[in-house]
Amino acid sequence: MKILLKFLVLLIFFQSSTIADDISEFEIEGMSIGDSLLDHFSKNKIKASIVSGPYDHIKKNPGKFYQAEISLNNSVFSDLIIGLKKNDEKFRIYMLKGALIFEDNIVACYEKQREINSQVESLFTNLQKDEFEKSFDHDPDSKVKSITYWFEDGGYADVDCYDWSVKSGYVDHLRTGVSSKEFNDWLNEI
Repeated sequence: MKILLKFLVLLIFFQSSTIADDISEFEIEGMSIGDSLLDHFSKNKIKASIVSGPYDHIKKNPGKFYQAEISLNNSVFSDLIIGLKKNDEKFRIYMLKGALIFEDNIVACYEKQREINSQVESLFTNLQKDEFEKSFDHDPDSKVKSITYWFEDGGYADVDCYDWSVKSGYVDHLRTGVSSKEFNDWLNEI
């Protein structure tokens, strides 16, 4: 178990702590914020992976970004969750998360979150750290427990556990990764 955890942390955040303040240095499955998703997947694969719904609650500038979810085989993560910008033919990455499924086992998700965070925390010694839990306006029975590290430019890295209600139709899971300032600003426009 410890070997898997170390491998996961190294995969996500492989670099020295001296460059931990630069969001573009962090990789998941060889990808970073600002990279073209076309360097890793075909245009057909990307288009087939686009999902609808996760940003339906955004009222200001809806559709500026959209989400692709790509299932992985033989990887640490079960899925990649990628934020892409509308009409960007290069499919640049603005948000990148790896997901681990914890179907009907949120306690195990919280345990894994603590394990990952204890390793990751040492990489972000110069960054502001926030921990919070919140429910969703569109589904008050669902909640996310987040540990977030803020980069100076407004982007962030996080380790989150999503505890979804039965009516949501989603599965409990852990997400960890990075989001650019532009993507984060858009999510928070009201």
